[in-house]
Amino acid sequence: MSFCLLFAVPPPDADLKRMLVFNGMVPREVHQAVMQISIEGLDEAFAKPSRMLVTFGVRDALLRVLDLNPSVQLSIYPEAGHAPFYKQPRRFNAELAAFASS
Repeated sequence: MSFCLLFAVPPPDADLKRMLVFNGMVPREVHQAVMQISIEGLDEAFAKPSRMLVTFGVRDALLRVLDLNPSVQLSIYPEAGHAPFYKQPRRFNAELAAFASS
């Protein structure tokens, strides 16, 4: 199994196993629903909110440019892939808490 789209640098084996266990605890119906999510309408959905925090790992192979909403607050993680919350958890949690409380 390749995790190259999730991490710029693979996590230690113990961390990856822990993540897989957490994901394994998610109900099957949720996994099935995620696989059926359509990208149709996402441009319009991202353009609507008056407040949005976009946390972006520069090495994220899955994220497209989100310039649809001028009110987006952008947070860039130069060394992160799709999991900046893992790469820099203290920074991620602090930014998320500040955004949620503002």
